[in-house]
Amino acid sequence: MVLCALPAEFEAVEATLTDLEERELPGGALFEEGRLPGSQWTVAVGELGEGNVGAGVLAERAMNFFSPDLVLFVGVAGALKDDILVGDVVVATRVDAYAGGKAAEDFLARPQTWPAPFRMVQRARRVAGKKKWMPPELRRVDGAPPAVHLKPIAAGEVVLTSRDSPLYAHLRLHHNDAVAIEMEGVGLAQAAHLNDSLPALVIRGISDTTSPDKAELDAAGWQPRAAAHAASFATALLRALDPARLSGRAGADSAQVASGTGAGSGEERDSADDAAPSGTTSGSSEPVAADRRVVGVPPAGALKHWYDRETVRQKLVHRIRSREPITQVVGRRGVGKSGVVTRVLTAEQDAAHLVDDVVFLSTRTGVGEVRLGRIVHCLAGLLPSAEEERLLARWAGVGTAVLPDLFQSLRERTVVVVLDNLDDLQDKGTGMLLAEDLVAFLCAVVATPHPPIVITTSQLPLGVPPDLDVQLPKPVPVTDGLPDDEAVAMLRQLDDQQGSSVLAALDDVTLAGLARRVGGMPRGLQLISGYLRSRRARGVDRLLRMDQAPADVLDQLVCIAYDQLEGTSKEIIDVMAVAARPLGHDEVLELACVTEEDEFEDALDDLLGRQELVRDESEDIYRLHPLDTDHVQRSLPADRRAELHRRLADWYRGQAPPRQTWDHVPDADPTVREYKHLWAAGEHQQALEVLASVAEFLARRGAFGVLNQAISRGGHLSDTLPFRICRAFTEMYGGSQEQAEVDFHAAAALDPDSADWPTWRGSALRHMGRAAEAAEILAPVFIDDTAPRDIRLLAGLQYGLSLCYLRSVDEALRVAAQVTGLLTLGDPPGVRAFAADIRSLALILAGEYDEALSTADAALEDYRLGGVPDNVEYLRNVRGLALLRLRRQDEAVAALTDCQKTSHQLGQDRLEGLAGVNLAWALLLQGRAHEAAEAAREAAERLAASRTDGAEGASALARAATASDPALELRRATAALRANPDFHQATDEEIAEITALRGMR
Repeated sequence: MVLCALPAEFEAVEATLTDLEERELPGGALFEEGRLPGSQWTVAVGELGEGNVGAGVLAERAMNFFSPDLVLFVGVAGALKDDILVGDVVVATRVDAYAGGKAAEDFLARPQTWPAPFRMVQRARRVAGKKKWMPPELRRVDGAPPAVHLKPIAAGEVVLTSRDSPLYAHLRLHHNDAVAIEMEGVGLAQAAHLNDSLPALVIRGISDTTSPDKAELDAAGWQPRAAAHAASFATALLRALDPARLSGRAGADSAQVASGTGAGSGEERDSADDAAPSGTTSGSSEPVAADRRVVGVPPAGALKHWYDRETVRQKLVHRIRSREPITQVVGRRGVGKSGVVTRVLTAEQDAAHLVDDVVFLSTRTGVGEVRLGRIVHCLAGLLPSAEEERLLARWAGVGTAVLPDLFQSLRERTVVVVLDNLDDLQDKGTGMLLAEDLVAFLCAVVATPHPPIVITTSQLPLGVPPDLDVQLPKPVPVTDGLPDDEAVAMLRQLDDQQGSSVLAALDDVTLAGLARRVGGMPRGLQLISGYLRSRRARGVDRLLRMDQAPADVLDQLVCIAYDQLEGTSKEIIDVMAVAARPLGHDEVLELACVTEEDEFEDALDDLLGRQELVRDESEDIYRLHPLDTDHVQRSLPADRRAELHRRLADWYRGQAPPRQTWDHVPDADPTVREYKHLWAAGEHQQALEVLASVAEFLARRGAFGVLNQAISRGGHLSDTLPFRICRAFTEMYGGSQEQAEVDFHAAAALDPDSADWPTWRGSALRHMGRAAEAAEILAPVFIDDTAPRDIRLLAGLQYGLSLCYLRSVDEALRVAAQVTGLLTLGDPPGVRAFAADIRSLALILAGEYDEALSTADAALEDYRLGGVPDNVEYLRNVRGLALLRLRRQDEAVAALTDCQKTSHQLGQDRLEGLAGVNLAWALLLQGRAHEAAEAAREAAERLAASRTDGAEGASALARAATASDPALELRRATAALRANPDFHQATDEEIAEITALRGMR
């Protein structure tokens, strides 16, 4: 559904539709309904009149009548910023209602805001970036093609015609990131919010500049022209959207924006979480795919049958059937969240027939930690080996940028990813998801075509950024335990599984009374079964007399079960609780340090009988429930807990694969776990030494989480070598080069016999633009025959690049040749690339641009094969420089845009800044001044954040892109950037060419 305020806006949208029919709403409002050519969309368009109140009321009526899948408000607006020109298009990433506040002695602003749906913003950004949305005749006021700005807007009831007005001052003070002002967006946003967060987006063409020339611009016809620009972008956006992804219907033959019937109707939306469509939960005859695969260990694989919540299961089945991207299942521990998810995904009568593959990951399973690298590896493993290898190699090179490619490769399969027990990754008070890589994954799921279906379980709803939060449907709550009949059935099932007759003599009424003592919680029922195994009638009476709340009875049963353990049984439970993850049979045997195997097997059988452990027979894995894990960890004396952590650390040290075989972050898992257990044991110095040994590997692959945690809690060790190493690599690859240089310098003083730290310090100095100092430090290491060969090679790379910075091209090429002489056939690809890395930059300085391009391509491929993602992006930047010199501007823009985005995803501020500056030059040479200004501004911020040279030049470049006389600022930028050959060195001819382009006048 498309809503407009003015006749010119309505006419602009109407002109894009065919097969129009008039529709009259109750109350008399008129709409036109037609088909959008080149798409599956049916579009209803209406003219609502000006103002938020009227727009909101009529929008609400229209939403109820049409039950649309998507609402767009398309029209005109006034610009609030000088770099937003008349004729540009603004897509509102947020709508601010600026009028709210309290009139006290001073006006106290209390604005309301509505963020745009994340998926819509991402798709709009993609459409804008491709530049194919605009017909060639569209031009803005300066004669250039219109630009698209994805920025916040302000909405109210006042027409702003002067920037000297109190309203403009208010907007500058309280809404200074808003770039445009209009009068209807708030009404639309609020109406959409009240309709189950219906996806809605405001698209505005800029028709005036909120200044006295508004009347003149209106007279010149800019209202209909700006409306046409907005309508053109809106229709391009619709054509780029998959209707089924918005309507909640996978594989639908058609989609409707405005129809009151069909799968997108309001009736289905209202009932979607209350009942599944007919036939989704019982007796489906659809076969499971013959090649269906399950990766990981299902969270509740021990019980063969589940008597679980019909209503909850129906909700989950419906969301899977409709391919809802993300579903949260929430409830307290022990209530059975993991069990009901497992049942739905593995039982034929539920959703097993709807799913091709299932990936189970948990913070407390044997599969590994829940993090993006693990998810990528599991999903890629579902594909043929050649495709798996291709995607994993790309993951090593570009990080999260691989996700669209990965999802595309899985598009023919219905894949469900279960992220179980995310409590350990949430803030305990707010529920905020602390794992940034998982947030990035969830954002990609809602923004990218063909994603897997994700189901999460946690006690609290996931706290995520607002633009993602608005995309998530309401969590599916599991608030109550099983009803009496299902709880009784589960108790009898548990009794049968144990081959026991403890409960056989009890009638259903008694068993129901026992179940109610734990609120029907599945974990409580397991504990009751184990509790009665040794107490029989006496235990029944005691349980029935308990007068605490069910949650307290459950906690008491956990305590009783643990307190009665002794000997080998207690040793097993203690080890598993401190490990906080399921373990295989042989792993438990080794870690429990039991010498008599018969004694060990008897203890395992006893624990299984008591329901203390459950066993997944297919994987031979034993699992301790999180409730019991938490209780045991709290109960263990400090010295006992520390002893077990040390034991686990020693064990993980022996599990680490050989370092030379590492390619991806998960390869470091055993070493990271060793660090965590040592830290938990109080061995902080030793823990940091372990982490320091893998700090470079983790940092250059963007895995900063564990490093930042160690730095924040290791302040008492800040003067030690391992702390300096961890912080130095974290800063070098994700922070300040200045701090990295300080820490590497300190490391060299603390470890004077090592050549590592002077080499890394030289690298930091080069990044900062202090190439002469870098060369002075690096040259002695490179020529030192007694230094380790790998350090000499690294020093040679950094020395050769430093010589390029000093414009000593012949000397740099000589060093590249010497590096080649040090290489051996056994060196990995990421090392073999060093010589070509130096040569590619030196050849650019020598003016040999074609050879530089081919050399950069060769080095880039070796770095990619070697799994060195930061060096891959550095060579992408060098490649962009060569393309710029060869006047292949389109290819340069594409290469540098990819480099900028991937560097951002890797957290590499310096690389993102380098690529951003060069991208700005390329855009300027194409006449795309405003895009260049944005790229240069972002680059300046990144370079300043990383404390590297170039921030001043980037700022000058941004000013040049918007200046009326750009030549002066362009020369300033060129002069500021000249010392660093990683930046484009603009010629006088290029400066004259940029100045002459129409977009720069």
